[in-house]
Amino acid sequence: MSRVIINSWAIGRDPQTWTDPEKFMPERFMGKDIDVRGRDFQLLPFGSGRRGCPGLSLGYLVVRLVVAQLVHCFD
Repeated sequence: MSRVIINSWAIGRDPQTWTDPEKFMPERFMGKDIDVRGRDFQLLPFGSGRRGCPGLSLGYLVVRLVVAQLVHCFD
């Protein structure tokens, strides 16, 4: 049995893969078909599988509720 450890810190900061890897640029993911639940390698530095974001489902629920409240109260 072998254990493979992926250095996701280095993947997220590789200048050959990302332009300005140290900058916070969420627009670099816009317009791409990426599964935010951690099944794509582009989001690997943010966590994946069992080590993914524990508040992902709560975040989806809160965003849906906030948008519904904004639409409900819109004049």
